[in-house]
Amino acid sequence: MNAEQVNGCYFTKSNEYARSGLFPESETIEYKVAGKKGASRAIRDVPVDERMHEFANRLSSLYPSSHVILHAALFVDYYVDRDTQTIKRFDDRILRLNEERNEKLSILYSLARKHFPDMCACLDYTLDYCADSSHRWGLDTCHYQPEYYRRGSVPNVGVIA
Repeated sequence: MNAEQVNGCYFTKSNEYARSGLFPESETIEYKVAGKKGASRAIRDVPVDERMHEFANRLSSLYPSSHVILHAALFVDYYVDRDTQTIKRFDDRILRLNEERNEKLSILYSLARKHFPDMCACLDYTLDYCADSSHRWGLDTCHYQPEYYRRGSVPNVGVIA
């Protein structure tokens, strides 16, 4: 898990963020998960737990873990079609991809919880929402309804950095 500092804030360099062009030198992050019980989980051939340990050490050198907020977003299977005002399901190919991606993310989120047991908060409410066909960046399984983004705050935290 790579992070990039921009204007004093740290961002995880996801594949989508890397493709955005905001990080011109960005690499694509490749995850390998072998099967549902995946004994050989790795990021660029380094065990995932080792990568998370490196990331946790780096982040902990900058901030106390009680200041860490985990935004445990997942890919969703349904979207709101704004033209018809109905909820629709993505096609089967996308659903299979979502399942694969969400499994990988769940592994990473679990490791993050392990490395930051006293984190400030874990925002884990993605599956309460759908994707949105009128999202400003287009329809995608991780472009959620506007209500999702409005909810994305942590109560009673104040300034944490």
